[in-house]
Amino acid sequence: MSMIPDWRQTEVFVGRVAARNVWSALHEATAQSHALALP
Repeated sequence: MSMIPDWRQTEVFVGRVAARNVWSALHEATAQSHALALP
């Protein structure tokens, strides 16, 4: 059972991954909107 991380570490890890995914998705959406805004 020692291989399973405690819930706190899991929550922190999931939170970091989620924040990274949201941040990269936000950057992608912003880049796409800027590209579409160009004439």
